[in-house]
Amino acid sequence: MIGFEELRISVSSTNMKEVEYRQIGRAIKILGATFLDKLHSANTNLLIADYASGPKYEFMAKHHLPVVRMDWLKQCVEQVSHGKYSVSEFQHLQGRA
Repeated sequence: MIGFEELRISVSSTNMKEVEYRQIGRAIKILGATFLDKLHSANTNLLIADYASGPKYEFMAKHHLPVVRMDWLKQCVEQVSHGKYSVSEFQHLQGRA
């Protein structure tokens, strides 16, 4: 199992404003993960997408890689910022994403 520091996250930006996209990137970095502006087949291991469509989603599905909704990221940020959990306590989510 790995923690946030091992996650290399791409975000599906379909129907997303640029300012929101930048905020999501900052949140990912604050959690300790790597934010990838583009999906890289060799190293992206998690996609955040609210819609089950688009080239990024299709790639992840084809390769059986995890895709989570934006709510997952929001809940992670909320839990860590409220001190309820440390980043290491989210390690089990990598396999369930």
